[in-house]
Amino acid sequence: MIKEFIGTGKTVAEATVAAKTGLNAPALADINVEVVVMPAKGFLGFGKKDAQVKAWYDDGRKEKKPQQKKENRAKHTEKKAEKKPQPKNEPVKKETVKKPAERKLVSEKEEPAEAEVKITEADIDKNIAVEYLKNMISGLKIEDAKISAAVVDGVLQMEISCEDYGIIIGRRGETLDSLQYLTSLAVKKSCDKYVRVTIDVLGKYTPELAASVREKEEKTDHYEDILGTYLVKLSARQISSRDSMEAAKLLKIIGDFERISDHAANLLETAEEIREKKLQFTSQALLELKVIYSAVEEILDLALTAFLKNDLESASTVEPLEQVIDRLKEQMRTRHILRMQQGNCSIEAGFVWSDLLTNLERTADHCSNIAGCMLDMAQQNMNLHESLREFRNGSQEYRRKFKEFEKKYDLGQ
Repeated sequence: MIKEFIGTGKTVAEATVAAKTGLNAPALADINVEVVVMPAKGFLGFGKKDAQVKAWYDDGRKEKKPQQKKENRAKHTEKKAEKKPQPKNEPVKKETVKKPAERKLVSEKEEPAEAEVKITEADIDKNIAVEYLKNMISGLKIEDAKISAAVVDGVLQMEISCEDYGIIIGRRGETLDSLQYLTSLAVKKSCDKYVRVTIDVLGKYTPELAASVREKEEKTDHYEDILGTYLVKLSARQISSRDSMEAAKLLKIIGDFERISDHAANLLETAEEIREKKLQFTSQALLELKVIYSAVEEILDLALTAFLKNDLESASTVEPLEQVIDRLKEQMRTRHILRMQQGNCSIEAGFVWSDLLTNLERTADHCSNIAGCMLDMAQQNMNLHESLREFRNGSQEYRRKFKEFEKKYDLGQ
């Protein structure tokens, strides 16, 4: 018997998720997907169309239909015969005999269907999966995406390396879930076996980029050592009080820049560990990482602009964003603990997740130190913690910016 459901959405990916959800098919059902209507943006509100996708599968009950009809007729005749002598229990005995027999037959057929067969490299053509995924991604207007695939422990693990990874993840991870599901269907049709597919998206990684990060971290250490030595010698000379404060400010700031480079190297090592161990995060976890990545990227830009251009407005914007990043870290840590408790994420991936959050949050802390130092110098004050405390407690502008960043970098439900 064919069961089908048509889902709608703004994109084909959203419509596919809606169709799949509405169909409510068994996990191992051979589901077919067909795009019924392609989405159209229209012009000035006219001609706008949502995407429509039809999903269907055969539940394998075609042959049982005539038997069910015969059984139903037999029951009806039995019921008619029972109308006169109502107290008799013979029909009840017949039903109790038939029901266990039917349940046994169903369970015997379903057990082998639910058993997953571990695939190997020889079982599937990975190029089919790669080409299919490339075609799907091209529809999302993502350029220069590199896709790799490997079979690990019976799972086809695919990795997408690109810059616009946020588009692939989609809202609440729905696009990534759809890509994984549709790719698994394409692979199943090619090898006639159920294949579990996972897609990992963590940005653009190349060995050249990794080498560049390590090289810049070493240079930063070297420059911090040279500049620090020079500033200490300069402070020992007879210089004006203003120059002395400037030297002290620079000594603090170059230390923070050096620590930021250390955290960049730590993040690189974590990224390499994820690749080497083939660790997987859920689509929701990837979406959360995208949020905190964007927040840290903005706070780095603000701190650097404040330092290079002596921009106090940018400096004053850093602290409320740093507080939002602190909250993001705690929220993401709590959410990931729940995912591990529910069995959606491994403990090993949880350790890596903690390392990522720690390094990102501490990077934001050093940006706050740099911006705070700039504000202190403007007020001829070198008490960083006191200045930040006064800024948080007594500034309406701080509260306004905090609410803006909190809304901008909301993790959602």
